[in-house]
Amino acid sequence: MQTLCKIKEEIVKNKKHNHGIKLMAIVPVLILLIIASFKVFNTGPNSEFKHPEKFIKNIERHLTKNDAKTDIPKSDETEPKTSAKPSSNLVSDRIPAGLQTWDPAKAPNMYYVYGKSSFPYEIETDDVFYQKDDTGYTQFVYAKIGPKLMKKARSKRADISDEYPRGWPEKNQVVTVQFPTGINYKGWFWNRSHMLAHSLGGDDDVRNLTTGTRAQNVGDNKYSGGMQYTENLARQFMKFHKNAYVLYSVENLYKNNSDIIPYASEVNIKSSDGSIDEKVFVYNVMPGYEIDYSSNGLFKPMQ
Repeated sequence: MQTLCKIKEEIVKNKKHNHGIKLMAIVPVLILLIIASFKVFNTGPNSEFKHPEKFIKNIERHLTKNDAKTDIPKSDETEPKTSAKPSSNLVSDRIPAGLQTWDPAKAPNMYYVYGKSSFPYEIETDDVFYQKDDTGYTQFVYAKIGPKLMKKARSKRADISDEYPRGWPEKNQVVTVQFPTGINYKGWFWNRSHMLAHSLGGDDDVRNLTTGTRAQNVGDNKYSGGMQYTENLARQFMKFHKNAYVLYSVENLYKNNSDIIPYASEVNIKSSDGSIDEKVFVYNVMPGYEIDYSSNGLFKPMQ
């Protein structure tokens, strides 16, 4: 045990010269000390207790690694820890039978609230993860929206006119649409729709963009439907809860494996206090038009 005391003294001495070590480093140190206490019984020639200087160096190396953690929200393309995330991204596997086809009576503003949210794994506040599919395009975005992402959201939005999400048409078209809500719209058929909105800290580049109809993006153009529905919920919550967070995920769902434009998106949203807890299906459709989801943005008026 005298050796263990020396190790502790070295750790204390080391801490005096490393004022930048964060509280997060304390836990690994304690774990290493516990491991060390068990190694008292290890008397082999390579035992770290027979060579305490090696043990001290291992601790120092671990502390340095933890102290280097950045405060900038990170984006990753790999899952930190998987659990029950569904493997299929087909509408037929993910959306209940009665909701697999857009029904204007059930979802007049392009979204349908279906039960409570579900998330596949835990992430740190202000982290964003982009998961690609087999074609290299983003299939799933997952964020824990906190103060840092909301600060990022206040930055100037980048020009995305040169970003081309999968399925983007060679030439966009202006159309006239009458929504089930009674609103009339004349404008672009397709939008570069953010999966995680810029106003929630999402990136302004192709990995965060979907080829979405104007209706999918904002609903009936009054900015209360489509993807805007859950985005508004998250923004309003964070506006009045500065130090809270919102779990938020978006996954694109397809009618067929051969499709390159999603038919719908599953959006999950849950606030840190539980006051918001919803699973929402957002339909990538345009009233009065038929879309070929296997093509680059081809559509035609319904007969």
